[in-house]
This record gives sequence, C-alpha cells and structure tokens, in this order.
Amino acid sequence: MVDTDYTAFPITTAGITTANDDFRLRLPTNVATTLAVAQGCDFTLKTGIMWRNGAEAQPTAMNASDVAVSNCP
Repeated sequence: MVDTDYTAFPITTAGITTANDDFRLRLPTNVATTLAVAQGCDFTLKTGIMWRNGAEAQPTAMNASDVAVSNCP
C-alpha cells in the first residue's frame, strides 16, 4: 500500500538560514505522527528523495528509519 497523505514543514540548513515555503521537509503523515514531528524540530535526513513541486524543493523521507528527529518543541 502506498501512502499518499503527506505533511511538509519549512526547514533551514547551514546554507538556507531562514525558513520559507519554498524549502520543506516532506514526510508521510503517518511517519510525522509516529515521530511526533512539529515545526521547530531538529532532524537529520539519513536517506530520502528530493522532490520538486513547482518552485518548492521537498527533501522527503519515506519511512521513520529514513530520518532522525530530535529537540522538538
């Protein structure tokens, strides 16, 4: 079964220091819920896919094991 319900969070990096809607971490909603991801969490994308939706770049983790989440508010 393919999960088609996704959640995306604006993110920052060392090179992109201001969060904006053109750069978002994209996760299946069930993964975001399992990991209790919220805006402001730190994360490391271990493996994933880079999607693009128009001008929006979306690094995407497909499974909970693809991303490490910490320091959530």
